[in-house]
Amino acid sequence: MVQLKHPKYGATHETYGPGLPIRFSNAKAGLKDWASDYGADNDKIYGELLGYSAVQSGMAISPRGIGSLCMMLVVGRLIGLIDSRFMIFCGFIILGFATMMFGDLSLSMAPRNITFPNVISGAALALIFVPLSTLAVATLSNREMGNATGIYNLMRNLGGSIGIAMVTTMLARNAQSHQVAMVAHLTPYDPVSQERLASIAQGLTPALGSVAASNAAPGILYQTTIQQATLMAFVDDFRLLAIMCFLCIPAVFLFRKPTHHLPPPAGVH
Repeated sequence: MVQLKHPKYGATHETYGPGLPIRFSNAKAGLKDWASDYGADNDKIYGELLGYSAVQSGMAISPRGIGSLCMMLVVGRLIGLIDSRFMIFCGFIILGFATMMFGDLSLSMAPRNITFPNVISGAALALIFVPLSTLAVATLSNREMGNATGIYNLMRNLGGSIGIAMVTTMLARNAQSHQVAMVAHLTPYDPVSQERLASIAQGLTPALGSVAASNAAPGILYQTTIQQATLMAFVDDFRLLAIMCFLCIPAVFLFRKPTHHLPPPAGVH
């Protein structure tokens, strides 16, 4: 076991983990990055790829919370009146289609094209997790409720952490795969890449001059390639998550139907 420092917070968040079974004579092995936090990729999508400012990113993300809040108010009134399994069933369907909408992302997409999927996905999450939290303990006695709630929250956090780690790993690997495939076309023998390179140099010539523009054009073209590869990796993740949402639909019917109608909660938090 070796002592590890958090790459962002340093010594204040030290922990211990298994060391490497082999040693390198001239290279120090260690963790480059830790698992991403919730929402850690929002800045990469909205800021780095789409070029939004902090205010624009917030305006694009905030409708998800609005949709979730409005749906929580509705679901809180429907619990006890409608079968919770039916609400979870509808939530997974809506979330799957909303995630498929994110699978059509492009670098030229307008903010309004992102707002609608965010609202729908926020509403779908509320439609899933509010009745799910109720249904998970619906068949238990009051004596078992405390332990069951703790186990439910534990498994939810563990599942979220594992899912984030898997999606982040796939994002990095898919970005590299797409980059390798796209860079293979950036050669002097590819007419499309040469035409794009000449267009970039022509646009930079009035400000930098012909020589400096010709030297700067390949770097700009490469940065564009990295952006496209990263965007395609996000699209792959969104489409995979959409498929997983649809695959979760049959699991809804594994829940046991409560033998009594649950009273609606006093308030939604």
